[in-house]
Amino acid sequence: MIVYCLHNSNGEAALQHELIRQIEVNLYADGSGYDFKVRDALHYHVYTLEPLITAAIVIYRATGKDFFNYVSTTGSSIKKAADFFIPFVTGEKTHAEFVNSQIAFDKARSKNGEKTFQTGALFNARQGLHVMALAAYFNTAYANILQKADSTSDGPLDWQLVLNRVRQPFHK
Repeated sequence: MIVYCLHNSNGEAALQHELIRQIEVNLYADGSGYDFKVRDALHYHVYTLEPLITAAIVIYRATGKDFFNYVSTTGSSIKKAADFFIPFVTGEKTHAEFVNSQIAFDKARSKNGEKTFQTGALFNARQGLHVMALAAYFNTAYANILQKADSTSDGPLDWQLVLNRVRQPFHK
């Protein structure tokens, strides 16, 4: 955001280059991502998507370039990663977190009793709602998914949808 506020063309080019690199390296053509594969946790898929979608929104607003729908040379895209996530947010699918994590730190946190990092605990779909609200900036279908997934909205997601409309009218 700072790069675009300062109109730093070198920074803008570097940011776009690095975003493309993240999409190519961190996301896979099937919509999953590196952290999901290695850590076996949708918890980390949220952490992957949230900054990528936020960056895509900033760049789109500043330049009109659509990195949300951009497909990398490896066949990956932010959109595919958001779509991969949908059935877990709606509850159509469940996922036992960290069961096959390859990261010792994840196992240590579970053993330590840290509540949100318990091996085998089901992913809490509410943790993914904000990602769907961000994705709704690019496509109203994600807002419809939110309505299905969260009929008891407590407000913050509604604000994200309001911000989406203020920032850019839905265009799909």
